[in-house]
Amino acid sequence: MRNRILLPLLAMPALLATVAYGQETQQGTGVTGWYVTTGGGPAGRAVTGQPYSAEETYQTVQTLADGTHITHQSTTTKMYRDSQGRTRTDRMLGGRRGQANGEVGPVMVMINDPVAHVIYRFNSDQKVVHKISMVAPEVQRAPAVASARGTAAAPAPVNQPHEAAQMPAPQVTREKLGTQSMEGLVVEGTRQTTVWPVGSRDNDQPITAVEETWRSSELRIVVMSTTNDPVNGTTTRKMTNITRAEPDASLFQPPADYSTQGDGGPAPR
Repeated sequence: MRNRILLPLLAMPALLATVAYGQETQQGTGVTGWYVTTGGGPAGRAVTGQPYSAEETYQTVQTLADGTHITHQSTTTKMYRDSQGRTRTDRMLGGRRGQANGEVGPVMVMINDPVAHVIYRFNSDQKVVHKISMVAPEVQRAPAVASARGTAAAPAPVNQPHEAAQMPAPQVTREKLGTQSMEGLVVEGTRQTTVWPVGSRDNDQPITAVEETWRSSELRIVVMSTTNDPVNGTTTRKMTNITRAEPDASLFQPPADYSTQGDGGPAPR
């Protein structure tokens, strides 16, 4: 049972880095005041007045017991943001074999438009646009306000397995790494170290996972993040070819020859 829990828990720092990175690069922390929900709650406020275009690469390196290194390099993802805070992400689909052979596969596109309060998602080989409404901050806050006034029932407590409750908690430390220049931007670095104590996951030695994040406060994006843990290896996300010019406005509209599959209503919480 504990061994089955080990993998996902060790992967947690990498997962959190992925979530945080996606939020920073796509929505950031800005001033428009409209939220986007994609299944895990609000993704953040849109950044205005700081347009950019960039490419993101994702690489995972696993080291085997005999010293062999296995490197997985993903296809570059393209990202755009205009002065109004609208964002677009173009992510190529398909396996690593096609990427290694230089094959061009379908592209999954997500457009986040806080001006029109909608999200567009579409796959380039299906030509169908899925439209989802954004949720305003007051709508997000309504359940919490109602609960505080006693008009909504409090959520039922979540029962945790007894075994999990008895596990020693990991020790987390954070430190600042100063500043440096990266891709023409001044970035600020932070390091988070998570140590799983002996016996917390049937381990006879402490297990350590380290995450480093380099963020541009000017553009409000994470330029590079690296997560290193003994289970998943070293995962690096890095943004390159960053330009500050205003992207073409047509990038933030779905193709005219694509059909739209209705408005699915507010994005799920």
